[in-house]
Amino acid sequence: PVLQVYRGIPFLAFGVFLALYGLVARNQSLPRNVRFNAQQAITLDIALIFPQLLEGLFRTDPAVGEPVSNAVFYAVVGAVVYSWVKLAMGEDPDGIPVISQAAQSQVGPF
Repeated sequence: PVLQVYRGIPFLAFGVFLALYGLVARNQSLPRNVRFNAQQAITLDIALIFPQLLEGLFRTDPAVGEPVSNAVFYAVVGAVVYSWVKLAMGEDPDGIPVISQAAQSQVGPF
């Protein structure tokens, strides 16, 4: 039911995206780890737009499109599992190429 409401209201996903950015990632009163992880999630969400755009532009056949979709899925799952493990160890999950660097530049050192 919640997913139906989430997908049923136009631009709700965009509103949640903006709320996460404005209320969490840019809120200096929250701990740095919370802001960094929120910014990483936002950056990863933005990065997922590009494979979707390429798929829509090139309309590849399933023999090419399916392995690419699988690779993107495994990359996202790998990033999430990596982040969970690093957080469980009490460390910053700052080893994801490009994504972590972009989040670090947005959040800053403090």
